[in-house]
Amino acid sequence: MGEKTLRAKTKFVTTYTEMMDIVNDATLEIRSMIPVGEECLQISCMPREDDEASLVTTSLVNAAFVTAYGRLHLLQFLEMVGERGIYHDTG
Repeated sequence: MGEKTLRAKTKFVTTYTEMMDIVNDATLEIRSMIPVGEECLQISCMPREDDEASLVTTSLVNAAFVTAYGRLHLLQFLEMVGERGIYHDTG
């Protein structure tokens, strides 16, 4: 939902053309290239900025709603236990 969209992706390539397509892609930042056997290369890359493809599963509005709803639900239980309840947010 409100997840971090700029995160590394791992791709496995077996041809020179695939490798060069990734290396020459100006929208990607190459993090690492690791040989996997003799005919495969593992490439870790990260988008340089958010784009429509990285945002399709992200909704800040839904993330805020779910968080607020969860806290209201938790509040019901904290009110039941009164002063015996302890709450600490990780943020």
